[in-house]
Amino acid sequence: MSTFPEHVNVPSRELELLLLIIRASMKMSPLGLVRYWLHQNQTPFPEDIYREFLFLLKNWHQDKFEAILEKSGLPLSHSTMVSFANKLKNRTLKLIDFILIRRHVFRSLHPFQYRRLIETFKSKSITIFHLLPFMRIVWPMPRKTLPNKGMFFAVVGADGSGKSTIVEDLEAWFSWKLDVKKLYFGIPKRRWLKVLDKIVRGCKALCHFFPSRTFARTVATLSDLISAQRWVWIARKRFEQYCQGLTFSMKGGIVVADRYPLPSFWSMEEPMDGPRIRKEMGKTGEKLACLEEKYYSKIDLPDMIFILQADVEELRKRKVDLDFSNHKRKAAAVNAVNGQEHILPIDANRPYDDVLLEIKRKIWEVL
Repeated sequence: MSTFPEHVNVPSRELELLLLIIRASMKMSPLGLVRYWLHQNQTPFPEDIYREFLFLLKNWHQDKFEAILEKSGLPLSHSTMVSFANKLKNRTLKLIDFILIRRHVFRSLHPFQYRRLIETFKSKSITIFHLLPFMRIVWPMPRKTLPNKGMFFAVVGADGSGKSTIVEDLEAWFSWKLDVKKLYFGIPKRRWLKVLDKIVRGCKALCHFFPSRTFARTVATLSDLISAQRWVWIARKRFEQYCQGLTFSMKGGIVVADRYPLPSFWSMEEPMDGPRIRKEMGKTGEKLACLEEKYYSKIDLPDMIFILQADVEELRKRKVDLDFSNHKRKAAAVNAVNGQEHILPIDANRPYDDVLLEIKRKIWEVL
């Protein structure tokens, strides 16, 4: 296919939209169009591609779209491409519109094909065979991977900054074409961890009801040991998550992590995703603290960390079920992180769509 000129090398919403229309049109199979006609779904595109279309069309500019199409040098009809985009945005597309855009793209870009017809037919037949419902279970299609090495991304921010939603959207965005793995570096949601937390709280509460200092000291020591063992297990789990992500990215896959053990936060009173035993127990838990810190010392920085920075007032509008003082400390710690080689601060005070688009552009630059 034609290479875009150098002055169009910065990805924009309109450029992404043009490329998505071309690629989605080529990926539309006759079988997919028949299914769309029979079931009357929204589009014959997969759900994640349809969501990406709606996201790009939300604030697109038709003039910029036509200018990029003109600069690309592709022999595509401006009116046909713009009409398709507008109908897709207004959700007024019919079966004939999908057939026409598919035929137009294939015919217009026919001079740029680099495979013979028989090879394309063979590849399409294998793809259709893979997409049969029963074949997805017994013989799933392998996802594509990046050459040589994949990428490891992480999204960090205070509660309410939108990090979990961004991670989910990035996973859906990547999974359209690439093999992607999502990791969570927060406290694992295990029932037995919640039980241990309640035991620790109960032990600390007992100390206030019994006047005996010996009993109170014994109960406090027991609760500290239980809590320390819990934090050691969480540290080991995070280290295992890191190893899984590193191995996956070394094989060419994309890793997207929700939260990350960032050393910048470990000096906090209650470190975010970092070692806690030394702060809670002091010299009493020296051995367990060293073991916990040993796990964290083995976790290196990923390829890129996006730090979602936002004012606490804005965060409180999105997340109000948290203690204000704790929420304020977390926001201050996140906002104090400066940009570095692997760390990119992102202004999360803006609307969600703008934040997500900026992160996608940053990712696009390094892929």
